[in-house]
Amino acid sequence: EVKENKEILEIALNLYKDLISEISEEDFFDLYNIAETKTPSIDRKYLDEKWYQKHIQEPLRDFIYKAEIVELEDSLESSKKSISDLYFPEKSFSEDIRDEIWSFIFDIAPNLVCKESHLHNWCNISWKGWDTVDYKTLVKKIEEFETIHQLSKDLEADENHAIEWLNDLGVFLLETQDSNLTLLRNYSIIPNQNGNFKEFTELYIDEIR
Repeated sequence: EVKENKEILEIALNLYKDLISEISEEDFFDLYNIAETKTPSIDRKYLDEKWYQKHIQEPLRDFIYKAEIVELEDSLESSKKSISDLYFPEKSFSEDIRDEIWSFIFDIAPNLVCKESHLHNWCNISWKGWDTVDYKTLVKKIEEFETIHQLSKDLEADENHAIEWLNDLGVFLLETQDSNLTLLRNYSIIPNQNGNFKEFTELYIDEIR
């Protein structure tokens, strides 16, 4: 019976791949509903769990990870993207923190996040190996802009707005977790008078005499 179940599952896996390949090119939506891959709770006499994970779950996840089935928030993007092309907040975060991180990433890279209303659906079925964003990753991505001018260009806003946006990020980090103060001290995301991002220790106050 176990052998027969294995054969059925292998056939089902191939049929599933064919189905996903077809619907990913059509106007089907909310495809996270058919992307759940956790190991089913079945008695061992009917299914070998280790066999399932190696021969069904792993190839299934690899296929889903690369399939273009994720809808985007950006209205200018009509096509879908794959999980491998996108960033998702850490699954362990609360929904409120996920929402905040999604918003910051969307502001600077709207084509690299899923549709906002689908965020928690995708996070909840995610598995190890996705490109996830935690506090440190978010700060490092901001550091890559190097200047307030470059950040403002990606935000499609003026530099004053970019500074306000950075302030909002700083408040979010400090209010969320005390240890995030270390990130603000150790990464170059604070603009100096010339608009160049510097570490906290590299900044000085000009005293007016």
